[in-house]
This record gives sequence, C-alpha cells and structure tokens, in this order.
Amino acid sequence: PFLDSIAVGQVDYALVSHGDADHINGLEELIEKERICHLILPKGQENSQEELERLKEKAEQYGVIVHSIGQGETVHAGEVSFFCLWPEWKEGDFYIDENETSMVLWLSYRNFDALFTGDLEGDGEQKAAEYLKEWQAENDGERTLEILKVGHHGSPNGTSEELLEEIRPLSAVISCGKNNRYGHPAEETLDRLKAAGTQIYRTDLCGAVRIRTDGKKLFLCTYREKY
Repeated sequence: PFLDSIAVGQVDYALVSHGDADHINGLEELIEKERICHLILPKGQENSQEELERLKEKAEQYGVIVHSIGQGETVHAGEVSFFCLWPEWKEGDFYIDENETSMVLWLSYRNFDALFTGDLEGDGEQKAAEYLKEWQAENDGERTLEILKVGHHGSPNGTSEELLEEIRPLSAVISCGKNNRYGHPAEETLDRLKAAGTQIYRTDLCGAVRIRTDGKKLFLCTYREKY
C-alpha cells in the first residue's frame, strides 16, 4: 500500500538485513507480483536462516536477480553506493543470534551518508564498529553521518557508546510500535543518543519518517509534527 501511495511500481533493490518476520513481511508478495528487480541478502546467512533461504528460492522462481554481500563489498546504483560493514563471513561460520548477523550498510550519495543497522546489537555491533573505524581510517578520515537507523528498534543491547563515538550521527530514526510489549526504545539507548548530541525521531511518536536528499540538502518530514 505504501508503494502504491507514492506511485512506485517497481523496487530496484530490496535489501534484507536478516530473516526476522518484521523485516521481510510483504517481500514475498512483492516478488510474486514482479515488483522487485534485485534482492540483496547478507552473505552466508541464507544457509543458516530458513526464512532467507525460502525468500531466495521464491525470488529465483520469479526471475528476481539475487545477490549476497558481506563485509567489504559494495552495491552501486547510479551515484548511490551501499558499502557493507557486516556481516563478516567465512565458510563454516555459524551464529546463534540472527540479530548479530544483521546486514549493516553505509549509504553514500554525494555529500549525504546514512547507516542502516537492521537488528544489530551485542558482539556483532562491536565487531562492526571496529571494522568501521579501520575503514574510515583507510578512506581519508570520517564522513559526516546525517542519518542513523538505530539498531533493533532502540534495544538496550545496541547503539553502544563506542559505536556512537565512532559515527556521531546528526539524526537518528528509531522504528518501533506504539506501546510495544518490548518497551522499545530503551531509556538507556535514548540517553546515549542524547549524550552524543543526536536528534531523535521515533515512529511510535512521529508516525512515518520520510527522508529525501539531493545529495547536498536533507529533507526530513514526519507525519506528526508535534510529539
């Protein structure tokens, strides 16, 4: 319904962080209606997450081009690039916690940067932050991060001080349901974001958050102006 409301017939790239239902619901229907051109999955995880394996098989059945990317690899779409910071994957790797293998992508478009973290938390987040620090050092220092998509809906086990110290996001978006049973976002996570000087936008309070950019200026709007 959202794609129809903004007159988008096809999705060029659908990037799937991991196999949890709240991250892949609706994709099978879009695939069946031939509205997805490319499906991007976290490398190696379709072998250990049944939901991703099923989604991959469905995509291939309908002629969708499927890619798997891991740490250090990049997807290019015109002037936009998605650089994969996580998961690191080697043959034989196995993770019990799917959240810790969420695909983490750094989006760059001209002077605009955003970080998408899926449900990343815990040990996975720590290792991704370490890799990010090395990557930034090798690429002529830090870029300003305009937008952070906060990991795991604002869970207390994610968005650590170490990560925030490394990325210093200007704004953060937390996707969470109103009065959700998990208590997301956690107060300690909000406190860490505030201490980093980050402007916070929450879907439970703001409604949908839409971000548009021409690569220079950022346009961010919420569906509830006061919250």
